[in-house]
Amino acid sequence: MSKKTKLINLIGLGFVDTSANLDLKRQLKKILIILNRKYLTVSNAETRLKVAVHLNRYDATPEQMKAIAALIWIADPLLGDVHPPHCGPNSISSLGLRYSKLIRDESPLSLKAQLVSTIRTEDPWNNHLSPNRRPLKLLSHPGELKEAKYHDVVEKILGADSVDHLIDLMSVSIHDAKDYPQASPAYRFELPDESGGVAIWFNQHCGTLDYHGIDNWIAFCVGIILLSIGKNGASISDSYPKLRYSSGIFAFLRENGLYKPAAYFEATLKTNKIPDLDRWPIVSEAVSFRNEDSLLSSDGFYTTTAFLDSDFTPSRSARNVCSFGIELEMYIPTKRYRPKSPPPSLLLDLSDSADTGGYIDPHSNDDRQTGLSSPTETVDHIAAVLTKKGQLATNTAMHDGLDFYQTAWLKMLVEHRLVPTAGIDHKYQTWTVTTDGSLHAFKGWAGYESASGIEVVSPVLQDRATSWEKVVNVLSSLRNNFRLLETSNCGFHIHIAKGLETLSIHLLRKLCILMCCVEDVILRFCHPSRRRNKWALNILGEGSFLHDKYNEGWQHLEVASDFWHYVPRSMASFPSILGPLKKIWNAKDEKELQVLLNPSGFGFEKSGIFLPKWRSLNGTVEFRYLEGTLDPDLIIRWGQLLTALFRFADKAPSEKWEPFLATVVRSRQPGALDPNLLREFLTFLGLEDDYDFWTHRVNTMSELEGDNDQLSCRPDDNQEFCSRIDEVEIAALHKNLCHRKRTHPFLVGERAEEAKGGTTESASPANNPQ
Repeated sequence: MSKKTKLINLIGLGFVDTSANLDLKRQLKKILIILNRKYLTVSNAETRLKVAVHLNRYDATPEQMKAIAALIWIADPLLGDVHPPHCGPNSISSLGLRYSKLIRDESPLSLKAQLVSTIRTEDPWNNHLSPNRRPLKLLSHPGELKEAKYHDVVEKILGADSVDHLIDLMSVSIHDAKDYPQASPAYRFELPDESGGVAIWFNQHCGTLDYHGIDNWIAFCVGIILLSIGKNGASISDSYPKLRYSSGIFAFLRENGLYKPAAYFEATLKTNKIPDLDRWPIVSEAVSFRNEDSLLSSDGFYTTTAFLDSDFTPSRSARNVCSFGIELEMYIPTKRYRPKSPPPSLLLDLSDSADTGGYIDPHSNDDRQTGLSSPTETVDHIAAVLTKKGQLATNTAMHDGLDFYQTAWLKMLVEHRLVPTAGIDHKYQTWTVTTDGSLHAFKGWAGYESASGIEVVSPVLQDRATSWEKVVNVLSSLRNNFRLLETSNCGFHIHIAKGLETLSIHLLRKLCILMCCVEDVILRFCHPSRRRNKWALNILGEGSFLHDKYNEGWQHLEVASDFWHYVPRSMASFPSILGPLKKIWNAKDEKELQVLLNPSGFGFEKSGIFLPKWRSLNGTVEFRYLEGTLDPDLIIRWGQLLTALFRFADKAPSEKWEPFLATVVRSRQPGALDPNLLREFLTFLGLEDDYDFWTHRVNTMSELEGDNDQLSCRPDDNQEFCSRIDEVEIAALHKNLCHRKRTHPFLVGERAEEAKGGTTESASPANNPQ
């Protein structure tokens, strides 16, 4: 194969074609030295690095071109880790394949119509070239294709009857192209030139005058083509059946011998992915607030002020990276104030025993802090301590309605080196400390004025090592600096989502069916009081709609055929389960589904699974089963268990459902939990290493009695505060739980996937707040 690589940096300069790679590199280095040292040249956000790989006429056969197109289509969703947000598939300068005729058929793209609704992202050159640069406008992100549509495109590529037909399918047809001269597709298959060859253009890399960035992007582009040579489209599709779910781009490159670009682009994850910025100093604050109007959307709301954090782009959720948030409920005591004694009688001289008053400390040997005189002061102080220990925390008063001061909030994020994320409510971008109205105060507890309920809510986090480390660090900061109590009316809640992706009704049905079947196992991990807790009603337990309103006719309901893709036919042996499962599957929308879960009709009671944002199907699914705890070992394992179940519901193929559900449904039989069943349950989810932990937990919980009276939860006066967590324990949690490898064996036909947070992230030195 004859290959020539052509580079054009869109600043009005071109590079001469050459077939000798070494000679090209020498010429490229010389040109870059001239541009960078002798001229004031800038590859700003409007520029792109464009690479064309040329095939001669003998290599550009229809089958060969189908193989190349198929591999590009399959690998494209992984490139979010390589390119900064402004170079994503929704950029006008590098429109992704979702806008090509592969998806849109014969319907031309109207950019004017698309630009009516846009996402604004921070210009990465803001305050490097000049301050107050306007945010960049991106089209609304095209999102992730459903599996069927994704495979339909592969079939469309394989069905092309000629090279010309394939080139037409890969093209982006723009109705008003003349009005947008900057518009360009991310990939372009160029019709044969005079020599009869074909050029494959890669247009989405950010503009750069950095040699290593250019060299490694060339290696990537040429490497993709080389991987396709000698293969046909069908063999490519068979070789990488679910690449977008099973692998990151770096693992894919390494597996195929492209070690150098893999190492280079993986290293850029820790930077801004734009190497040229390092040569341009900051000329003002990281975010300027002089012109607040430039930071506001048309409705004045904050979400468009932020540039998209790559952790929350749709490309992340396409690769199984879940997001989560936790809610920690606890009590903190407030000392009783002892007033001054009255003046002594004129007849008695008690001056030597005059009482100056002060606070009575029932546990004076404990140097940790207690609550302050008012709830507001208490939550403010706890937030200040967490912030001082390295985890920015606010109180809910800062985020309330008209009192929310957007500029102050953005400045605070900048001061703490945090990036605001578009599309996420501001109150969920920092740790938040608040009072909790559901936790009534215990007056006069153990010699204190009272013990009052508070709640600490995490920001939206990714299911990766660094996020779990943050959870451990906050828990240690709380326990090491404050006297805290866990009582039977406290709960631990975890919200799980797919980043910024919308949750479909199909996914929610699958998730509810899964939780119905595994609920008995889950409840055995919890305190017995959680089995009939009105704040965490069991889906099939006493008090729930599906239990109290159960009708034997439900098991005979007609359901869509896809129901049996997930529920084994053997479930007919459990009619009291099969009926509710059919009822769930027939829920026409998320509101009806929530009613089935929550019999109070959105009243005070809540189910173990709660859909707090059912109106828009955005946001999260909340799991409320676990009792209140500040134990990091339990919280991390529980959180990773629930994210594994969520991921199973979302991504597991239908053939994995039958053996899993047939196994776990046996737990509903009377008696102790079968140890073999527990081991199979954890092994299905890739958490077999947790077997000993959960076995001990099940045995411990089985010996306790549950008290479901929420008004009789006052702790004994001799109940101890949560103990401190020392540095050795924190380091062990970071290493053994946060950074452990977690696999997803339920992803069929794929290499066991390592969850983000295993070896995919290097263990950072423990930043242990005390």
